[in-house]
Amino acid sequence: MVIIAVSTGGDGDAPKVASPADPVSGTREPGARPAFPGATAKDAVAQAGETVDAEGLRITTTGLVDGDDTLGPTLCTAVTYDNQSGRPAPFNGGFDWKSQSPNGAILSNTFTGSDNLLRSGELAPGGKMTADVCFDAGQGKPPGQYVVLLDPTSRFGSDRIAWVNAR
Repeated sequence: MVIIAVSTGGDGDAPKVASPADPVSGTREPGARPAFPGATAKDAVAQAGETVDAEGLRITTTGLVDGDDTLGPTLCTAVTYDNQSGRPAPFNGGFDWKSQSPNGAILSNTFTGSDNLLRSGELAPGGKMTADVCFDAGQGKPPGQYVVLLDPTSRFGSDRIAWVNAR
């Protein structure tokens, strides 16, 4: 397996994409990153399933899947935090996560859709955890490009992280 890191900002503390290279060619175009409407130059942008390193806190999201639709249609992603920073890492499942729909609407996460929703707290150095973050899917879950956004209220860095999903 090949691991690469792509700098996404001007300073050394910006989140970096660290993920397996393209499975077909074994490489990724230098500096290439997924794009989405509303992206800024400071955003760390990755494909769903790729890991982003934010000062030693390695965060991965899976592709979006249908959540429990009992209270309305939802889409969910499993989020993994792997704290290799050497200090406690805060996380907030209630306020830090958003989703951008194919029509460009940015919505906060929901408190429904899964029995394993991400809560709030801290992850000890060396700790690893996985939980779900779910979003209101609106009318009929239209196909297209969705973006899972980590826009933290408190985290090591202040840059936004985006995972691009095609559905």
